Amino acid sequence: MATYTSDDVKKALKDLEKFRQAIVTGTGQAVADICLKVQADIQLGMTNTTVDNGKSYGKRKHHPSIPGAYPAVDYGELRRSITVEVEEHKNRVDGRVGSIITNPPYPVYLEYGTSKMKPRPWLKPSVDKNEQFIKQRFDKALEVSIEDSFK
Repeated sequence: MATYTSDDVKKALKDLEKFRQAIVTGTGQAVADICLKVQADIQLGMTNTTVDNGKSYGKRKHHPSIPGAYPAVDYGELRRSITVEVEEHKNRVDGRVGSIITNPPYPVYLEYGTSKMKPRPWLKPSVDKNEQFIKQRFDKALEVSIEDSFK
């Protein structure tokens, strides 16, 4: 049976803490990269969406996007409102991508539709489009964290 000294335990705890910190730091950078990529894809999707030229309404003669496509841009308020927030905590990282517009909550109406309008989703398609990138970025972050913590 192996015998461990208090120095062995202290070293193991120090190594584990180094590993934990490397994972949190690596994950934080991965989350930031992912959120920024999703944000860019949302904004690009809104810029390049297909509009329904057969329809227009309102004083501005708004031409809506086709149902299911990213929302059409009039003045770019929604597109400019897409923000990224990443917070590192001791043992986790929180990342958020979304619109800061809450009143009226038309980003939600566009994402899910209403009784009078079919959805023009902007968040879910961008996350879905990046599923492979998200997996690869987290795999790489974990790989680098493991390598860095055992140097």
